[in-house]
Amino acid sequence: MLSIGIVDQLRKFWRQFQLELTKCNGANLLTNGQSLRTRKGLLFANAKKQTCPHTMGRVSSIRRQKKTSIKDRLQLWKINRMHKDGTWSSEDAMQRWTQACNLLSEEGLTPEEGNIEANERVFTIVMGPEHTGRVRTQGFGVTPTRYFPQSKSEEGGGSGSNFGQIASLREEFRSFRDN
Repeated sequence: MLSIGIVDQLRKFWRQFQLELTKCNGANLLTNGQSLRTRKGLLFANAKKQTCPHTMGRVSSIRRQKKTSIKDRLQLWKINRMHKDGTWSSEDAMQRWTQACNLLSEEGLTPEEGNIEANERVFTIVMGPEHTGRVRTQGFGVTPTRYFPQSKSEEGGGSGSNFGQIASLREEFRSFRDN
């Protein structure tokens, strides 16, 4: 059972918290030391810094991928960077697409041929490595381990393959020790 002194302290703390909350009145609640208005301004400024903005509006990349039945990320990236009138969203987007087409043409391919492996390889070269925790063109919540499960297990980077390596090293060690 709580002592009366602790209960009084909790009540006092709760009243103080409620007063502070009503002072804010919901307009300037702080998040990491910034007001919501300041945070919104920073997000807007960061959005303006994008060199290859998408043109999807409210349509998610995944919904557009299902609608067009496109399987590779290079084609989906192109569709997401083109305006309805066929113009590019930015000069940088056009340059990246040209670079991707040039890399594929060196192998005698075009992006539209549907060679998913070649398009994926070129996409990685042109766009650079994926950032941790997300996969370009795949929307919210898709992680590299979900999207690329085979690459982790083939390279030995996944946690499941580490157990196999440990077991084989133990066996190797035992065989050396026994001989």
